[in-house]
Amino acid sequence: MKITISQLAPSTSIEENIKGHIADIQANKEADIILFPELSITGYFPSHAKQHTYDRKDAIFDPFVQLSAEHDMVIAVGFPMKTTELPVIAMQFFFPNGQRHVHVKTIIHEDEAPYFTSQGSLQTIDYRGVRMLPAICFEATQKQTIRFAIQNKVDLYLAAVAKDEQGMVKMETSTIPLVESGVTVAVSNAIGEGEGFVAVGKSYVETSEGKTLIEGNEGLVSVDSISLKTALTPEEQLKYPTLIKRIQAAFADIFILILLAYSFSEIFANLEIISEESRLYTLAALYFIYDPLFTALTGGTPGHHIVGIRVRKSSNSEKKINYFAALLRYTLKTFLGWISLLTVSSEPRKRAIHDLAVGSLVEWKEGYPKR
Repeated sequence: MKITISQLAPSTSIEENIKGHIADIQANKEADIILFPELSITGYFPSHAKQHTYDRKDAIFDPFVQLSAEHDMVIAVGFPMKTTELPVIAMQFFFPNGQRHVHVKTIIHEDEAPYFTSQGSLQTIDYRGVRMLPAICFEATQKQTIRFAIQNKVDLYLAAVAKDEQGMVKMETSTIPLVESGVTVAVSNAIGEGEGFVAVGKSYVETSEGKTLIEGNEGLVSVDSISLKTALTPEEQLKYPTLIKRIQAAFADIFILILLAYSFSEIFANLEIISEESRLYTLAALYFIYDPLFTALTGGTPGHHIVGIRVRKSSNSEKKINYFAALLRYTLKTFLGWISLLTVSSEPRKRAIHDLAVGSLVEWKEGYPKR
């Protein structure tokens, strides 16, 4: 599993901060997880927080929903979240299937008390066989948080922080028990001016085999952590059909198209008023409308339905892709031919190249596979 840590220098401009997030994500498309610093969307400016708080479904997060699905990547960003009282410091996770998880800072520093409140409790996240624990800055160094991670057999400790030099020293020493217990520790620190301090960066990923550090100022560090599992859980693996099933669906569609083409040819042969040119246009239209129209309207071609599979949005498997996405998907599939299926065996959710291009996936329909 490839873990990427972003070391941003956030400003008071929300728009510029979001652009920085997107740039870092696009620069590391192969990452499985990308982690941003504490309050990365707004920067660490507590006195401004009440004027810049957001709901978890706010439109400013839409780009992360899309990018997570597009790159099959977990994205974790920091922001001040609205409550009925003071805001809370939150970290929101965006998952490729469209789901979200919000972690709220459970222990705040006394300096943050005038501006924020603490809520909730520590919760692990199980993702593709990896157990993760998010923690934010001050809470990430606390003994009870470290103890919780070890007791719950966490694989990956994700700490989003905004710390000065002394704070980063404490961060490293506090997480020694985690590393000794075989936990991978990933720390994303901001860099540059915050409110009342200067964040020093020095973000890192540390395993029992050593530490990988971001050198210099803004930047990214990526680690292929060999201590983490990379496969889907057995339950997740059952959701996606094998390459053979997709090939069976393709052959079924080819057979149906041949039958339709033959039927139209016979009909046209008995209708002398239709020109040869019109007949060719009709057959061409049949070829290019069949797949995208059925996919957009019914969630799959007749061949898909025969073998019990369906096409859905990768960001939300409850929704079908629209006609234009289906048309682009089919165009790529036709142009690339069997080459488009080369990624199915290696991609975690068995997506083909044309699926990756339009943000779709193929999964079993309810009640399948038949056993």
